[in-house]
Amino acid sequence: ANYRRRDLDGIFLAAEEEEEAFDEDDLTFVDGGTETRTRVSTALEVGLTDKVGAELSYSINQLRYSDAADPDLEDETRQEAGVSLRFDVTRTLRVGTSAQWIVVEDEGDLERREETLRTGVDFSWQARPALRLTGELTYTQIETEQETLLGDVVTESAGANFQLGARLERPNGEYRADYSRVLDNVGFTDTLDITRSFSLTRNAQLDLTVGAVELPSGNSYATGSVNYAQDTRRGSISASYSHSAALNGDDEEVQRRILSGQYALDLAGNAQLSLSGRLTESEFVEGTEADVSSTRVSVNYRQPLTQDWDFGAGASWQERREEGAEAQTDRRLYVTV
Repeated sequence: ANYRRRDLDGIFLAAEEEEEAFDEDDLTFVDGGTETRTRVSTALEVGLTDKVGAELSYSINQLRYSDAADPDLEDETRQEAGVSLRFDVTRTLRVGTSAQWIVVEDEGDLERREETLRTGVDFSWQARPALRLTGELTYTQIETEQETLLGDVVTESAGANFQLGARLERPNGEYRADYSRVLDNVGFTDTLDITRSFSLTRNAQLDLTVGAVELPSGNSYATGSVNYAQDTRRGSISASYSHSAALNGDDEEVQRRILSGQYALDLAGNAQLSLSGRLTESEFVEGTEADVSSTRVSVNYRQPLTQDWDFGAGASWQERREEGAEAQTDRRLYVTV
């Protein structure tokens, strides 16, 4: 169980902040109001060491706003329930089946309800000591009910989703290939990624990915990323760059370019100091949305107090720039125990 309450005083707010990927182009700058989030979840897993296992899960997440300065902030309730079975057919082959139910209800001036039912099967096969194959086939049905001034509008979409993956280990790294076709409330998204990982000297790791994505509109884009990480004698350093295309939380088609980096320094007494930065450019493909860019820099300090207690402190600065509008800035200082 988790409960969080905070004042919205000059901060950036991301929709579905805990459930979805963080999108700088889908941020809302809020200067007034209070946000309350309550989450309760439970799960039961049996047969952990047996050839047959099962899991049951349920969660509910309620988001409430009071005295919000932004009228677009809407109360929301999200429920999820799932059941899955696992069968270890052999030492190298695992097969599973699952069912999932998700309901999201937006409770604004015009209410919206989206219900998703998903059932499917999956497998994981260690075909050779260095080769692992994975796959999943699911059937998804999505029903959306949107309240309008002229009455309720109900839309339905259904179809088969599938994911295929292969991992081939090599002496200096591995090859990975992944293909997926996933349905959401506006259509199918097809994604193909091919990755080559290199294990370098001095505990360094380099990942190179090239790929392509086709969005529900039919538009196709080339994608790719570069990730580098290395352990140092007193910490670690990492840097990454990615170019992607996706739908944001408002189902808007956007291309993103993200450059990020982090440096962590180990101090005496198991303390750690870290510095991170992130630059993002978001280009909207269609519609009237203005392109967005943002910069974020943060510094964090962590110090273990006892075996059970940690102390932390930090600061962050973020600026969001939208074409034709003034820049918006979010500054924070925080202490945690």
